[in-house]
Amino acid sequence: MLRFPPHLRCALASLVLGMPAVTAAAIPGTVAVQGTVLSAAGPAVDGDYFLTFALYAAKEGGTPVWKDAPQVVPLKGGVFSTAIGVSTPITAQVLAPVQEAWLGVTVGSDPELARKPLASVVFAVRAAAAESVDCSGCIGAAQLDPKLLAGYAKAADLSGYAKTGDLQVFAQKSELADYVKAAALAKVAASGDYKDLASTPKLADIATTGNYGDLLNLPKLAKVATSGAYADLTGAPVLAKVGEACGTNLVMRGIKADGSYDCIAGGLSVDLLPKDGLDEISNGLLTNQFSDSFGSTKTPVDIPDAQGVGVSDTITIPDLGLAQGISVAVDVANSDISKVRITLFGPAGAQYTLYDQGKNGNAIKGSWPNPDKLVAGDLTNWNGKNPQGIWSINVADLAGTQGGKDGKLNSWSLTVKTLSSKKVAAEGTLVVNNGLKLTVAGSHPVTCDATQMGYTYVNSKDKALYVCNGQEWYPLALSVFGTQANPALHCNELKAKQPTAPSGVYWIDPDGGSAANALQTYCDMTSYGGGWTLVARMTNGCMTDSNSAVGTLSSPSQAQCAKLSDATINAIRAAGGSAGVFWGYHDNANYKLPASGRFIKITSGSFDANKSQGGLQQQCSCQPNGPFSTPYSAHGTMSGVYNHSGGGWECVTAGQSGCDNSTVFSSGLFLYQHALNQAGTFPSDSHGVGGGANGWLLLR
Repeated sequence: MLRFPPHLRCALASLVLGMPAVTAAAIPGTVAVQGTVLSAAGPAVDGDYFLTFALYAAKEGGTPVWKDAPQVVPLKGGVFSTAIGVSTPITAQVLAPVQEAWLGVTVGSDPELARKPLASVVFAVRAAAAESVDCSGCIGAAQLDPKLLAGYAKAADLSGYAKTGDLQVFAQKSELADYVKAAALAKVAASGDYKDLASTPKLADIATTGNYGDLLNLPKLAKVATSGAYADLTGAPVLAKVGEACGTNLVMRGIKADGSYDCIAGGLSVDLLPKDGLDEISNGLLTNQFSDSFGSTKTPVDIPDAQGVGVSDTITIPDLGLAQGISVAVDVANSDISKVRITLFGPAGAQYTLYDQGKNGNAIKGSWPNPDKLVAGDLTNWNGKNPQGIWSINVADLAGTQGGKDGKLNSWSLTVKTLSSKKVAAEGTLVVNNGLKLTVAGSHPVTCDATQMGYTYVNSKDKALYVCNGQEWYPLALSVFGTQANPALHCNELKAKQPTAPSGVYWIDPDGGSAANALQTYCDMTSYGGGWTLVARMTNGCMTDSNSAVGTLSSPSQAQCAKLSDATINAIRAAGGSAGVFWGYHDNANYKLPASGRFIKITSGSFDANKSQGGLQQQCSCQPNGPFSTPYSAHGTMSGVYNHSGGGWECVTAGQSGCDNSTVFSSGLFLYQHALNQAGTFPSDSHGVGGGANGWLLLR
């Protein structure tokens, strides 16, 4: 890579004229040059540089008498060595008019460096001596007597000698010495040895040794120029001290100027992290920034005409964290919106006017503060604050007919962008390698509604996983329900938590307390959706009006008469959440029920196995989910009820549609006996039935 460093200076180490083995006529046209290129900080950086050389007749100014083409010269430790004159030879004609030669060097496109004088070298000194020596042997003009040569100057006179061998005789004559002044020749003319030259110039040591150290006025080099060691560099970049450690309970935050680690206790402190930076540090996979919308559940509502008080509605914002933005959307219809005013109120009573009359039309649909602008107030004041609480809106129609209602608040909603301190969202797939622990609570930690859809927790009491479906909690069993150690409240709960559980005998604990008082009964898990708890079984000739539990229930067709206690039956009704539905059947020939039986709800009063007429309100149906008849009691004549021979009140589906006309479901004295149509020990045999029949009573 070529380098063009600025602000360099050059020191010429030596200039040596190249002297290859050539004849006297082939004078070399190149000169060897060695020098040093320096920057302000010392030797220039190693690399290849463009250097241009030129010769001048003066130290400063003037134009070059010779200039070479730019050449790429390698630099190592600031030192270069090259030959100049390769492209443009340095000839005698170039140097002839120069009394004193100066060499100029240009690095790249920088200004030319200070010129350096050229000293004589071996070849150049020898050439100078040859020009000044007295050389009679060379028959120079100074060695000949003009008068004596006058006769020989004519070529025609020499023609006779040039053609004969007599010239040898002539050359041996002693008189020839008169014409050639041999004594005038210096010793060097015969020896050709440099040391025989007289008045030779004093050469610097470098001319004979060629050592860089013999140069005069050497530049002061940095230590690294001779050592080449990285440690001898000045201004070197700071490197981390590899191998060091921060120590116990410390982590590295960065590297100090001296290369040592910048350590702090326990990792980065919270105040150093941006509160909304979770997405940045997790590569966008996690975020605590949310946008939650809350709409009114009471709209649409009418807007009264000509009333400044208008109509109001509220929305409750839960604790979401710190707001980063709040917006409100409103949809209002009115015959004339020019007299409508819409005002929003914050939890602490702050007022924000969204719309205040003026415009024409019959509808207002907008979103504030963007793109619509508030008339008064500033919702951005909530940024950085928790908007939790009750927000309200008021819409007033200031015109129209008193008592009229020609406008509606169709809908309105609040959208809160939050920097949450309550939840974190995973934008990608969450992979948990070492387990995931959910919230454990003894009761539902939040209200299950649309805002909490998907909320999941583990219930510590019934050992079930609960998921909010947006309306209600849906349980998923984490262990086997219906055991003595883990009883269900009733068979319907067991069906919800273990949908595939078969019909059979299970343990239940209707009061939800200690499992110590759990009991066993039969659960029908298939009929009419399943989840039916067997609470009583009557067999031929067997009837009990005891309020306590009697016997053990294992099947609707078992041979033994048995029932759960009244308290347990009423606890199952309460735990069911819908006052409970009884499903009864008997095979009494005189008062036979259809094969499906009948379904009864107690709407007032409690189940009591030993109670005569009165105090009980019921509804009946041919289907477990209705439709049910009009509620009736044991006293009075009501729709769907008739007096059965003074023996009690009996339930008949209105119009007897959907059920056998000839069948009735007695309700009078008390639900227990008349559902099964059995003879009892209470005041009298209610139906005069001798012997009784078989039947059962289930509850869901």
